[in-house]
Amino acid sequence: MQKRAVIITGKYVQDPEYTYPLYRLQEEGYEVDVAVRGKETVLGVKGETVNPTKDIPELKVQDYNVLILPGGARAMEYIRQDKDVLKFIMNFYKTGKV
Repeated sequence: MQKRAVIITGKYVQDPEYTYPLYRLQEEGYEVDVAVRGKETVLGVKGETVNPTKDIPELKVQDYNVLILPGGARAMEYIRQDKDVLKFIMNFYKTGKV
């Protein structure tokens, strides 16, 4: 089975909480998608550029083994209000995946 992960984030994510998991997963051989609403390029709190590969509506739970939700109160303010993101997280959780 191919190892695939998705990072769901948004503007003002805590930079290291995004970049560290991204690079560590890649080092372990994961194909990593980064999802941001509107597939909009955003910046982290300290200026790290987040280049999304997916828009939220494109995500399918069966495509991923791992879900990462990087922290940052400001990024989470936007994400926690997104009904599509919440539905994806709930469905991902129901599968018993990480």
